[in-house]
Amino acid sequence: MTMLRLDRVESLIDAGGWTTSELAESCGVNYHFIYRLRRGDWNDIRARHLVALARALETSTDFLLDLTDDPRPSTTTAGLSVAESHIIYDIAGAEDDVRQTIVSIQRLSPDQRSIMRQVADQMVAPGKPRIIGSDD
Repeated sequence: MTMLRLDRVESLIDAGGWTTSELAESCGVNYHFIYRLRRGDWNDIRARHLVALARALETSTDFLLDLTDDPRPSTTTAGLSVAESHIIYDIAGAEDDVRQTIVSIQRLSPDQRSIMRQVADQMVAPGKPRIIGSDD
């Protein structure tokens, strides 16, 4: 399980001269969230909070999660909106069964993926989720 490196978070907070209040405001979270995070009371962080924290501290989520030793901000989501970035990180932090499904789909041939997209399109009408087997 990947854990948030609180020592890295604290080091970046100190290096940037952030107060808890300033960082909370920049991340769009309440003061108590950052306060608890800094105390080590909160090691399970939501994807959107992790993205906001990394952006405020001008680093990458990978660095905060100890997946790299390079503290430079990631350029893989450059040009994407905040919402698009959240989607990317939400997928990356999905439950194991969802992650496994994504990996399985990635292994399919282009033709097989096309069929999967057609099935998915039929399962969900535009703007309204639909359950297969229901009469709606």
